[in-house]
Amino acid sequence: MITEQSEHRYNTLKEELDLIAEMGISSVKRLNTSLTAIRSALSDIKTFLASTTFADTQDEIHFFKLIKPRIVAEQIYVLESFTAEAEKPRCDKTRINAYYKQELRIVDRFFIRHKFLYQYYREGLTEMDKLLFLRSSPDPEFLYRDAIDRDRDFSSPADSLFARFMAYERLQDFLLSQLESYSDKSEKETKSSEQGLVWTGDSINLVEIAYGIWLAGQLNHGNANISQIFRFLEPTFQVKLGKAHRRWLDISERKRDSYTKFLDRMTELIKQRVDKELEL
Repeated sequence: MITEQSEHRYNTLKEELDLIAEMGISSVKRLNTSLTAIRSALSDIKTFLASTTFADTQDEIHFFKLIKPRIVAEQIYVLESFTAEAEKPRCDKTRINAYYKQELRIVDRFFIRHKFLYQYYREGLTEMDKLLFLRSSPDPEFLYRDAIDRDRDFSSPADSLFARFMAYERLQDFLLSQLESYSDKSEKETKSSEQGLVWTGDSINLVEIAYGIWLAGQLNHGNANISQIFRFLEPTFQVKLGKAHRRWLDISERKRDSYTKFLDRMTELIKQRVDKELEL
């Protein structure tokens, strides 16, 4: 029950935040209005939790591993993206580019500092879920210090960290898009004109490939993040993939089809080709 209530409340929050983003209001007012909506959503699901119990252990794990972190991630993201823009240099493109690159390095360092659990997060592992996402679990020593003095009625050892992973991946997307917007236009056009291949299939198919490359750690010894891979594939194949975190939701929320519909099809075609060659 609490899972369904909280999922519904999160979806309502997303609609509110999308509407706020489209309103023609100042950045400060947009920030304050967004934070008010997020705090209201957190208060509501805290009330849900206080008035009912989880169906079982897996229900509690799902809540603290996915549902609550999604909402907290919204709060972190709106604050971080606002701060990034507020502190941006108001001068030439060179300094602005340097600023965004420095901000991206800060985000990268966060992921490196928590590399073990970030790998656990991005690969969707489950072996340590009872240790990380049950309120009754003691705080593991390897967790960062934000877990100390947590509200034990409304938090688990790692839900706050997973919220930061979600928020910082979105922040990477934002910083990369801002960096791209300040790059030289003629340089972009030159690079585009040099490309000889155009992706003509559905963009979600390329998204599947991108996530496969990322999760398998095939670029830069596994250190390339998903946003970097998206930004590499877009000009290479002259296609817009959109925001990485939103496209991941497109995949993870598939209900009737396989999560890897396109990759499954590729696998089948390769098998058919090999079988035909063996027959010859």
